[in-house]
Amino acid sequence: MARTVLEEADAVLMRERGAGLMVVGFRERRVVTLFGDVRIKRRLYRDNMGKGRYLLDGAMGLEKRSPLSAGMRELSALLGSYMTFGKCEKLLRMVLPTGVS
Repeated sequence: MARTVLEEADAVLMRERGAGLMVVGFRERRVVTLFGDVRIKRRLYRDNMGKGRYLLDGAMGLEKRSPLSAGMRELSALLGSYMTFGKCEKLLRMVLPTGVS
């Protein structure tokens, strides 16, 4: 269900994109969320300068090369401030459908 919602959001972003952004293809990405792993297919754009970007990643607050959603990053940082990283990882593996290392 999450995949469908996010891919529809990507379609809306495509329709509302600014001039000068051209769709050059699709790429798949794994996102670790508070409710588990989600694999999404999103559009890759190139601007007038030839620089590539993903509008969906920006809208979701995803960082390059990090599978963590904004909510997972926030939760991990909060837990990491109260306990060791090893305990934090163990707790996340126990509580969430997908663990984070």
